[in-house]
Amino acid sequence: MAEPVLSIVTPCLNQARWVRACLESVSSQEVADGTIEHIIMDGGSTDGSAEIIAEHARAHPALVAHWESAPDAGQSDAINRGLAKARGTFATWLNADDWYEPGALAAVLSEIERRPGADVLVGRCRFVDLEGATVWDPRPPEPMSAANLLRLRSQWFNGRLICQPEAFFRLSKFRELGGLNVQNHYSMDHELWVELALSGARFEAFDRPIACLRVHEGQKSADNRAVVRSMLDVSFCVLDEHGGMLGDEAEQVRAELEAMREKLRVADAFIARWDLVRSGERVKPDAGEGRIPARGCTTARAELRELGEPHARAALRLARRTAGGHVRVLARSMDPAALEADLGRVFRRVEMVSTEYDRAVDVAVVDDVLVREADPAGVIAAMWDALRPGGVLVVLGAVVPAAGLMAYLDSLQKHLSNHLSTNTELRLHPEADAYLECVAAEAGGLSSSDAARVWLTAHPSCRGAAVESIVNSLQPRAEALMSRRWGSYWFHPLAPFPFVPGEGVRQEDTRLTGVWGKT
Repeated sequence: MAEPVLSIVTPCLNQARWVRACLESVSSQEVADGTIEHIIMDGGSTDGSAEIIAEHARAHPALVAHWESAPDAGQSDAINRGLAKARGTFATWLNADDWYEPGALAAVLSEIERRPGADVLVGRCRFVDLEGATVWDPRPPEPMSAANLLRLRSQWFNGRLICQPEAFFRLSKFRELGGLNVQNHYSMDHELWVELALSGARFEAFDRPIACLRVHEGQKSADNRAVVRSMLDVSFCVLDEHGGMLGDEAEQVRAELEAMREKLRVADAFIARWDLVRSGERVKPDAGEGRIPARGCTTARAELRELGEPHARAALRLARRTAGGHVRVLARSMDPAALEADLGRVFRRVEMVSTEYDRAVDVAVVDDVLVREADPAGVIAAMWDALRPGGVLVVLGAVVPAAGLMAYLDSLQKHLSNHLSTNTELRLHPEADAYLECVAAEAGGLSSSDAARVWLTAHPSCRGAAVESIVNSLQPRAEALMSRRWGSYWFHPLAPFPFVPGEGVRQEDTRLTGVWGKT
């Protein structure tokens, strides 16, 4: 029996939703019998994928040279074991959620025959969403050199890349390199192209639609931060070991990789904070000390003042009418001097009592400090106890729990992660960048998770306090004189910078200003 020209391996694990379309995109190709073979490596699926594959193999015995369903050591291992069985001159792999365009393999076979000196042939691949729309149509770099493949920022993440389903390589070259790196689970294809280029393989491109890569949440590459981290690890390793082969281009490549690594470091520092809060991990008050970046960024702080000051002025005027002009004030504030100045502009005479909770006071003020308290309810209760009958509790801009906060942070994290793979300095918003860099700088030599714990130690109630519920539970009864919620998600300590337009930054008020009288 004649040897096939092209071998295709399809790795699969629990892809029943997609695998049938993938397999049929191979079997429906109009090519001469025996010119292609299909090897299908299922990793022990439990969702019906293996049954679909078995049915397909029975229907196409001349095409499906081998299939199996058994546990493996990951995608790279499955592809390596599949290609170990391959007999073609050229080979590739087609993931179970991707598919070939009609007529694609006939075009590939024609290019193989027409270009006898080529070791890697690269066509074109579209990224397609679940509605069938093309969301990205990248092109291969020119030339497809090792240096260009390592230029992650100006080439790969700027739309000049090799998309795996569009590429076909000489099987003997693949085997000379020892196959895919089984330790690489996210960017094994990029590592392979770089290794082939360094080995002297000849890359040639042809402008023909070959394959479609399906874009969906369940795919491994949806974890963009993991993909970028993997590509950086591989690229720096290659540069350190083989940089001399790049000549004058080596330093340019290194500068691009360093810029990408800094973007990743900044993202890691902030996302670690969100992950720690999301996990619900409790941090002891003595877990660590550290400098805390300034709250928010310029735009957020300015808008916070603009929105908050009218409520604060109204609350203080109401407190003046209720408590009188000469008052003793017990205050917990992040900026005591500024608060005392504000009180002095409202009351005729103010006597500040900062720590003496056992002396009766006329006004108790909590000024945007509760996220830094391990026991916000205890702080409010102690200040309430210090109030004389008829006194007032004033809460200025406390952070309150937001029901949609975690969903908002998830979308923010995804957006931040996706910005890693762009040819730009900006990650979210010009104002946000300065704050993100501040967070990363404050992390210093700490790991991202350690830096997050330092921050959470200083913000033990960072999700906010249910101030209304706490006050309503106090005895004697509290009479609500004023309660106003205001502020968007970007005023929250967990997301203190503007988000991109259209993402609903005003979905929910996150701040509270109020006045309660003690009966």
